[in-house]
Order: sequence, then structure tokens, then C-alpha cells
Amino acid sequence: MTYKPTSKDKTAVFLSLIFAFACIFLLYFSSVFAVYTMIFQIIALFFAVFALQIYLKYIYANYVYEACENDLKIYRISGKKSICVCSLAYEESTMKVVSSEYCEAHKNELPKVRISTNFCKNIFPKDYYLYYFNFNSKQASLKFEPDGIFVNYLNEKIENALLRKERFENNDYDI
Repeated sequence: MTYKPTSKDKTAVFLSLIFAFACIFLLYFSSVFAVYTMIFQIIALFFAVFALQIYLKYIYANYVYEACENDLKIYRISGKKSICVCSLAYEESTMKVVSSEYCEAHKNELPKVRISTNFCKNIFPKDYYLYYFNFNSKQASLKFEPDGIFVNYLNEKIENALLRKERFENNDYDI
């Protein structure tokens, strides 16, 4: 099963444009005020990098979430190029995929993460889901924006994988 999130607001576009215009504005003023030329150019360089980062991550790139038989895969599509940026085995899950509302209500009960990744299409999403898993013996989380049907399917796969893992660890598998 696959799901492709859509861009719901234009915040990323506006932020990218604001940073780009601020860069141009500062480069113009760097030629007007000769004393502070270097400072204006350095700040303009930072604004150009911010504008480019926002454009490449949230505007130009698209994501496709794929729930395979044994793992969750996330593909980043940029133009005609598709790259698998994430592949997580369900057995490494520490809990089911939870919504942002659940996270707000149960902050103290959720695991403390050391690694956090964001594969959202929108820059400040209101409706997102978190997937907690183990990565090299460290607690990690994945933030992404699937729909409810995809999450239910994914939670079913995670539950089955965790049951298989528990049976295998307890030597309770059928022969």
C-alpha cells in the first residue's frame, strides 16, 4: 500500500520567497553601505541558504510512503529521480504509529528519542503521525503525514511483526 502526501498550505513557498527577497535586498544594501559590506553579504548568504533549503525540502521534493510486507519505505521524489531515503523493519518498532493529538495528550508516556527524522511535505503540519522505533540501540522517531487508512494498515503490520518477534524470542513458534 502506498500514500503520497499533498501540500496543504503555502507557508513553505512564502518563507522561501521572503528569504530570497531578503537576500536580494541585503546584497543591494551591501553595495550602498561600503562600511558594512561584508556583514550584509554574509547575512545575505545565510538567507540564500535558508531559501534554497526550504525550496528543496518542501516545495521541489515529494514523498511516497510505502508499507511493504516487512518494512516501511519512504521515497523522496525530486523531478524524475526517486530515492529510497528510509527503510524501517516493523520488528524494530517500539509502539504503533500515533497521531499528533495522541502525542500532545500523552507527552510523559512516550519514549524519549535521541534521533528524530522528518519526512513531511508541509513545513508546519497540524496533522502528522509519529512512528517510534529502535535504531542502533537508540530510540528514534519518524514524523510523517499519511492518511488514516494508511496508518491503520501500517499499525496492523506493526502489530503482526511485534507478535512474530515476541513468539520467536519466547521460542513459541509453530513448526
